[in-house]
Amino acid sequence: MQRQTLVAALIGGLCLSFLISCEDKVSSLELTSTKGKDLAIVGDQTNYTGTMTEDITSIDFYYDEGFVRNIPSEAGGFSFSHTHLDLGEHSLNLKGLDQAGSVVAEASYIISVVEKDLGDGDRPDLFDFKFPALSRGSQGESHTLWSTYYYLPQVKSVANGKPLLDMQGNGLGPVLSLKNWCFSAMEGSVRVVNSGNEGTTYNYAGTSADSPVDCTKFFAWDVSKTKFRVAKGSYGDGVRQYKLVPFRTIAVDPTLIPYGSVVYIAKARGNKVTLPSGKRVSHDGYFFAGDTGGAIKGTHIDTYIGVSKKNPFNWVKSRASGTFRGVLVTDQSIIDKLYDLHVN
Repeated sequence: MQRQTLVAALIGGLCLSFLISCEDKVSSLELTSTKGKDLAIVGDQTNYTGTMTEDITSIDFYYDEGFVRNIPSEAGGFSFSHTHLDLGEHSLNLKGLDQAGSVVAEASYIISVVEKDLGDGDRPDLFDFKFPALSRGSQGESHTLWSTYYYLPQVKSVANGKPLLDMQGNGLGPVLSLKNWCFSAMEGSVRVVNSGNEGTTYNYAGTSADSPVDCTKFFAWDVSKTKFRVAKGSYGDGVRQYKLVPFRTIAVDPTLIPYGSVVYIAKARGNKVTLPSGKRVSHDGYFFAGDTGGAIKGTHIDTYIGVSKKNPFNWVKSRASGTFRGVLVTDQSIIDKLYDLHVN
């Protein structure tokens, strides 16, 4: 018994003697930019910095238990950026790797992602909805989408050209140049204005075989048999007698996104758009599924930008590889308000 006690004492003294050097060899890493439960702004890039011991050569970054990327060391420290797209509390986990690729240290944090208060001046009527409840467990159905865009041509009638005809083949009054007629048929609507910039909007009514117009020099898509009608909405009409609303309406494939749905696109939030009134505002990210088109299939949507011909959205790439996330909104109050906007 005395010998066991002596051995224990010797071991204890040995550990005490080398305590500092043993601690120096313990691998560790930590974020210096957080305070346990850090705050981040949804949709904005958040920058993180940290320190680590010399034996750690890189760090694996996990967000909500999913691997994001590997972060290299930078002279005894590290830094990285992450854009948080969902509100609520999210886990941020770091695993320090040595030169052999073994995990030698770990650190975990909870990040509380909140919305940014844009202020009354940047949240005008119709673009003032707050972030949807997108924290884990409360979000709607999500899709990976891609988008083209369409607009409302504003043109003047000409003396000689192609007339706008109704489904019975009767002239509606305006006569357009070949190019303007073809682009109006492709976009699905046209606003014919006078010298005072006042006019009438005409919308796609259907197709009929009489009086086709040859638009093959402009498009491969056949729009030759398009017929028109006077639109109910100032900027044209979509499906189910919905009015088209600039920067709000999207054309969808209803087998994937039902008509009348509201889609939240995080990448659209904060984008500056110029309304037809000339007022420049920040978009809130919400869009209403109120239109469709022959080329709109599956994950392809078409974003309506009104009378503007310039696409203001950098996430609208007009190619299938330019994908983004769209979430079906479940907040009925937002759905109701955007529905009213499209029918009244």
